[in-house]
Amino acid sequence: AFESRRLAANSLDLIFHKEPEWKGEWWAYHPAKSPPPARTRAWEGTSEARRSFLELMGSARAELREVAAVALGEAPDADALAALRRAASADTSVPARVAALRGLAGARDAETGPLVANLLGQAGKLDTELTRAAISAAPSFGGENLTKAVAALVDQSGDGLEAESRL
Repeated sequence: AFESRRLAANSLDLIFHKEPEWKGEWWAYHPAKSPPPARTRAWEGTSEARRSFLELMGSARAELREVAAVALGEAPDADALAALRRAASADTSVPARVAALRGLAGARDAETGPLVANLLGQAGKLDTELTRAAISAAPSFGGENLTKAVAALVDQSGDGLEAESRL
């Protein structure tokens, strides 16, 4: 039953939003050289899918929370951004936290900068994948605190981050 539910959630992600109306300017001449446009256009099924993904963010199954975070990050609204911030800061699953961070970075959510700065301040104590996601997300938010946090990581030595380069 769980595997079917995860598969259904992945399929729902693909129909959550539709591709924008084609007006001849994207993907027209060389579709093999560029990806199709992002699915960002709402349709009559979007609100039901959105409700399902927001509900899945509270699932006991980490895999379902990760699928939901990816989907909500692709076309976030205020409720989705709030759910993604909660997941990025406190989810018990590293992949779900990483998916939430990536969604927030893609949305350039202004309220996420302090969260990313906090994660960067804990970089030596966090899972390597989460640390890398926070470092990658930092340029999406910018600001003095994030600049200082990233610079501190560049300047650090002997804190275990060197071992990360050997991974």
